[in-house]
This record gives sequence, structure tokens and C-alpha cells, in this order.
Amino acid sequence: MFGHYLNSEEERHDWRFAPLEAAELNNLPPAFIALAEHDPLADEGIAYVNRLQQANVDTQLTIYPGMVHDFARLGSITPDATSQVRADIAKALQHHLSKHPQPS
Repeated sequence: MFGHYLNSEEERHDWRFAPLEAAELNNLPPAFIALAEHDPLADEGIAYVNRLQQANVDTQLTIYPGMVHDFARLGSITPDATSQVRADIAKALQHHLSKHPQPS
């Protein structure tokens, strides 16, 4: 699968591809992590959340029951969950932006 995303084997360990391999995660912006209950990558997502929290990054984790990887793009198959995750993302973004207004 990695061959679809990477140009070389060295990129496999680049923190931008594999954030769990980052030396440190301090000073990152708040994170909203949406995971599908039946995603084979869910454990990695949870590990990333743990690393972010250890680095004192404001992190919100939401796990969507019964969902599979990429469910947020499967609106015709999972319309309720797709709508919910999109609303949750918008709410998290709105919350963050209200705490950190942009200078005019």
C-alpha cells in the first residue's frame, strides 16, 4: 500500500508520512482525530493520540462505532456517520478558532 503514497523506501520513515516516528510532537496545533471502529489502522491512530497527549497537545479523539476506514468519504453508504463526522470536524474547528481569533 505504501507504494501508492511514497516515492522511495526512505520516505517510509519521514515524520510527514509516519507521524508516530516523529522525534517530538510538541508545539503542534490542537488535533481532532476521527477513527473508525473497524479500521485496521485504528490502533495506530490511538497511539498517535497518546503521543500527542504526552506532548501536551490539545487532542480530541472520537471513535465512530461500526465504521470502516475512509467512511467519511462514503456518504452514499454511511450517510448518517458521514454527516456526523463532518459536523464533528466543523465543531472542533469552530471551537479552536473561537479560542484563537485571527488578527484583523
